[in-house]
Amino acid sequence: MRQVEILRARREIVNQARSVTYMSFSDIITSVRQRIPDRAKRAELTLRRLRPAMQRARGNVFPRIPQSLHHLGLILEDPSWFSLSETLDGEDNIWLGSAWGSDGSCSNVFVSSRCLQILRLADILFADGTFYITPSINGCYQVFTIVAVHTHTFGLLWYKNVPCKPCKWQGSLGSSILEIHLVIPLVWVLMERKSEAAYVAVLNLLRAHLIEWRFRLVISDFEDAIMNAFRAVFGVEVQGCFFHAAHAMAHHAKVNLGVVTLTQQPEILNIVRLCCALPLLPQQLIQRGLIVIGFLAMNLGNEAYTTVRPHLHYIQQDWLNHPNRGRSLSVCGSIHRTNNASESNNRRMKRRIGTHHPNIFSFIRHLASFEDATIDDMWSISSGAIPTRHRAGSSIRNDHFIATITRQLLAGQLNDDRILSFLIRAVSSTDGIVTDSIF
Repeated sequence: MRQVEILRARREIVNQARSVTYMSFSDIITSVRQRIPDRAKRAELTLRRLRPAMQRARGNVFPRIPQSLHHLGLILEDPSWFSLSETLDGEDNIWLGSAWGSDGSCSNVFVSSRCLQILRLADILFADGTFYITPSINGCYQVFTIVAVHTHTFGLLWYKNVPCKPCKWQGSLGSSILEIHLVIPLVWVLMERKSEAAYVAVLNLLRAHLIEWRFRLVISDFEDAIMNAFRAVFGVEVQGCFFHAAHAMAHHAKVNLGVVTLTQQPEILNIVRLCCALPLLPQQLIQRGLIVIGFLAMNLGNEAYTTVRPHLHYIQQDWLNHPNRGRSLSVCGSIHRTNNASESNNRRMKRRIGTHHPNIFSFIRHLASFEDATIDDMWSISSGAIPTRHRAGSSIRNDHFIATITRQLLAGQLNDDRILSFLIRAVSSTDGIVTDSIF
């Protein structure tokens, strides 16, 4: 009886090794052993004994681990390995192709045909790279992702203090706003380099399959190579991330002015906070806004101005005069001021994959799972369901506040006092970023 149970467990282990849902041999053995209460029987199920049979079983389902992204591309192009990149429902495939940059770099692009269709209809794209989850394959430097965001606003009607069924917002009395921002992952790219040439090759491959597209804005984290590539390939505007800009400015102040100075001299901290609010100004007013801040700093006295002047110089040279940051700094009037959609997607991928540098075939199955979740979410949206929680009321109120002070700024004749007044009111939107970056 004991031997029968051990043989049954071995058979289950070998069958799991044969499954297209890739798991490491150790994880398979552990999962089976945990269901056996008798430790004497568990002791018979060792990796040393079972590895040969598991390797033979897996060899019929998976190819040998590729040694490079080029080798991986050759495997995925082989029709006999079509199942490796098949979607979970078997109706599509996430493998698009390899993209070769003019610098010799190879990138592997994953996007299903149905995600391409969603991409064609998107108004705004978010792009970013992440490193933690790069699969364990030689030369793979980063995972580059492109996501979209579905935004929807509802009015929540109240009757006798009881919330009723959400409906489209009509601004009626006795209602409050519910808003969702649903992150929609669409494209995943394994890249050997994060060079402009590599990004151009990837985007050219996407463009060839898209043929037509609607998006006119891409939001990223001020990475020159990404910005230049999107402008060159798609001819779209690229906006930077308000959070990254404000964080970088505040961090520079922390390092170069010092926490003690910023703590003991609140007037200097106020100058730093005003600088962090500059991206909220319209693009054509940012330079003028910095000049206004400079005059305010001069009025603090020679000692304070001497202290803060290097920081103002940094804002001018590293941001306003920068060929990419300068033209992409303003987030005024944008529905999305940050690249939080990409950051949220990166965190979700890290949480679900759950390991640093996963096996490449396990990684591809996770991509298929992400693609499947995207399609499920789109079905939920089309049926009128709400697939995610709504945004915090504080975020909606902050959006409304920034929109209000921006309208007030642009409603009358512009002068230095109005610009300074705007910045003073806008710093409340940067307080959390500044505090976390400095203290």
